Amino acid sequence: MVGFSDAATDRAYGASIYRLAEELHAYIGISGNSLDMSFGLLSGPVGSPCTLAIVLRSSGAFAYQLVSGAWLLMAEQELGNASPLYPTVANNNQFSTIGALMVGDLNWVMAPTVSDSFDRADISSTMGSSDGLGTIEGVGGSGLAWTASVGTWGIATNRGYCSALAGGIGIATQDAGASDVYFRSNVYRSAGTAGLVVRYVDANNYIYALLDGTGLSLRKKIAGVDSEVVAPVAATPQNGHYSLAVRAIGTGLTVYYKNAFVLQGTISDAALQTGSRVGLYVSNIGNLFSGACAAFPVGTDGKYNSYFAKFVPTRSVHSFVAVGDSKTEAAYRYPGWMSSDTVQFVEASARIGHAGETTADVKGHIDADLAAATGTPEYITYNLGANDQVSENSFKTDSLYILDAIHVKWPSAQIYMARVWQRGSAFNDTLAGWVGDVVALRSTFAHLGPDERIYIQMADDGAYMTTDGIHPNIYGTVESARQWRTVLGY
Repeated sequence: MVGFSDAATDRAYGASIYRLAEELHAYIGISGNSLDMSFGLLSGPVGSPCTLAIVLRSSGAFAYQLVSGAWLLMAEQELGNASPLYPTVANNNQFSTIGALMVGDLNWVMAPTVSDSFDRADISSTMGSSDGLGTIEGVGGSGLAWTASVGTWGIATNRGYCSALAGGIGIATQDAGASDVYFRSNVYRSAGTAGLVVRYVDANNYIYALLDGTGLSLRKKIAGVDSEVVAPVAATPQNGHYSLAVRAIGTGLTVYYKNAFVLQGTISDAALQTGSRVGLYVSNIGNLFSGACAAFPVGTDGKYNSYFAKFVPTRSVHSFVAVGDSKTEAAYRYPGWMSSDTVQFVEASARIGHAGETTADVKGHIDADLAAATGTPEYITYNLGANDQVSENSFKTDSLYILDAIHVKWPSAQIYMARVWQRGSAFNDTLAGWVGDVVALRSTFAHLGPDERIYIQMADDGAYMTTDGIHPNIYGTVESARQWRTVLGY
């Protein structure tokens, strides 16, 4: 968990990152109450850096993620104003690593493009114009006339409502100025359905999140044909004024209810990618929208980048190719964890080697592998030998063949050979000596890599760092990546 904490409750106020099935999720915990708000699914596989920023408000926070070079608004809420708050780092229910925690000196209020409290005189024939008071900051999004896109809309007791349906529904819209948008409002559903609309083009083309009394679903209407994108997910109760929000980024849609992540879906129809209007949807005139109505551009155009530039660590970029066996092959092994907050490692070509292979096995297909390889790596991380039980001559001959073949393919690449370890093997020290001899014979481009006998075996015979006395667990994987970075000089 990265963010801010109230010392009295030790409840984090920020972004909590955890890993689940090779995906990243994040949550905001609000200090001083029991509500959590999720970013939903974040971009990036296990091992990839996830850069987040939290902007505190007088109550609540804005939360952002750096995605493909742009800072995107991922979530926001207006709950939680405990004081004082302190920077904090903590873990969740999965292993993760955290680096470059910074607290800046920015003083910035994010302005919505649409903001309305609906706090004005009753009228059944028009909703009038937005007053700019749909957020606690009360800055931006005012003076914009609501359009009754379907049905007739008005104001009743400081709430927006549809006074007359057309074709069984009512839709009121505003132009948010962007198709990638975060739109929310408090919704009171008394009967039928109620929800929020994004990417509204016309009465026949739009996306909407819908409350139906017990569930919350994601739907789309395209060329007049209405269809379900995500089936209803339980979301109760609905007979109060609760926050509903929809986030649209490219083809991805995320829906929140009562400040909690509920569902996600993908909509790739070309007709629903560029509409910039957002709105309110009902199928019953008793459903109401009570204040806290606001739309924020997500920022895919880079509009927020200048505010967070100082929070992005400057990282050098380097390329490598990994050669090995089961300690290397799988996506979750150390090559995927090589990057840190100060350096980014990019795999220049596919990993070479497979589970269970010996040095002789890799020698047998190294020429074909290299012929198909692309890119120009700076480094080769070489972790072979755990499956070898061979003569000294065979091991050295096969290893030298592989090293020479790699050197011919990539003459400028420096090769680093790990000294492998596995529990109960009397061969570990012998093999390490042979690796040293091989490196000495190719000293112009070959070097000693990490020593698993030290950082994997440790004093507990690999109990902490491995799953089975051979293969690194998550702790061993992260430590292996750190050892490789250290050996390479980063």
